[in-house]
Amino acid sequence: MANCCPCGDPCGIAADEFDRATVGSNWDERSGSWSISSNKLTTASASALIVYQATEADSASMVVSASVELATDGDQVRGVVAYDDDNNYLYGELTRKNCTACSQDCSTLALYQVSGGTVTTLEAPVEIGIIDWTQAITFSVCYYADTYPAGDVGTLTATAGGKSVYKYDVTASGLKGGLGTGTNSGGASFDSFTLENSQRFSPVCGECFHACAQIGLLSNLDSTSFNECDWTATG
Repeated sequence: MANCCPCGDPCGIAADEFDRATVGSNWDERSGSWSISSNKLTTASASALIVYQATEADSASMVVSASVELATDGDQVRGVVAYDDDNNYLYGELTRKNCTACSQDCSTLALYQVSGGTVTTLEAPVEIGIIDWTQAITFSVCYYADTYPAGDVGTLTATAGGKSVYKYDVTASGLKGGLGTGTNSGGASFDSFTLENSQRFSPVCGECFHACAQIGLLSNLDSTSFNECDWTATG
């Protein structure tokens, strides 16, 4: 008797390298103006939103990931998960933040929920240390629709530069993922987009960030120099 389970890839839903001339019908431009430039999805619009409409996830438990670029201090990109409509979805936000007198850039991650059209801050911007914005940054947002013990609700996480932020007790039910911007004065670009089921859907799929695995910012106080981005002088 043939073994017919599991078959295929239970995790991968969609992927896009944007190697074409136009955005195309797989994407629904909800706000802002979007285009393809040099095989990257780009927008110069602030508060822009674009949703992958060709395929839905199998559940709200999903991971959106993309390679992102921002040129200007203070600009923001978003990863959108559990999108139901323009008034109901979750998103993580990565902000490019330049540090005075630093050779590289400090940045922040934050988490938000749009419910009934109202935006709620789930996790205010958290400093994640230095990110080298001279290269593209892998940015991902993951939603796990419920947690142990039974009865708890979902966990939302955002990850960039090897650092993550998370929020427990988040409820959402949408089945689509997408990308977006917040502040955007210098233009944002996206490449290597993926939409996948998270581990809540199947144990072989990617695990969302867990509190026990949080990566701290470590400083070697025995060194002969320090990075002023990681410290605040008080006197």
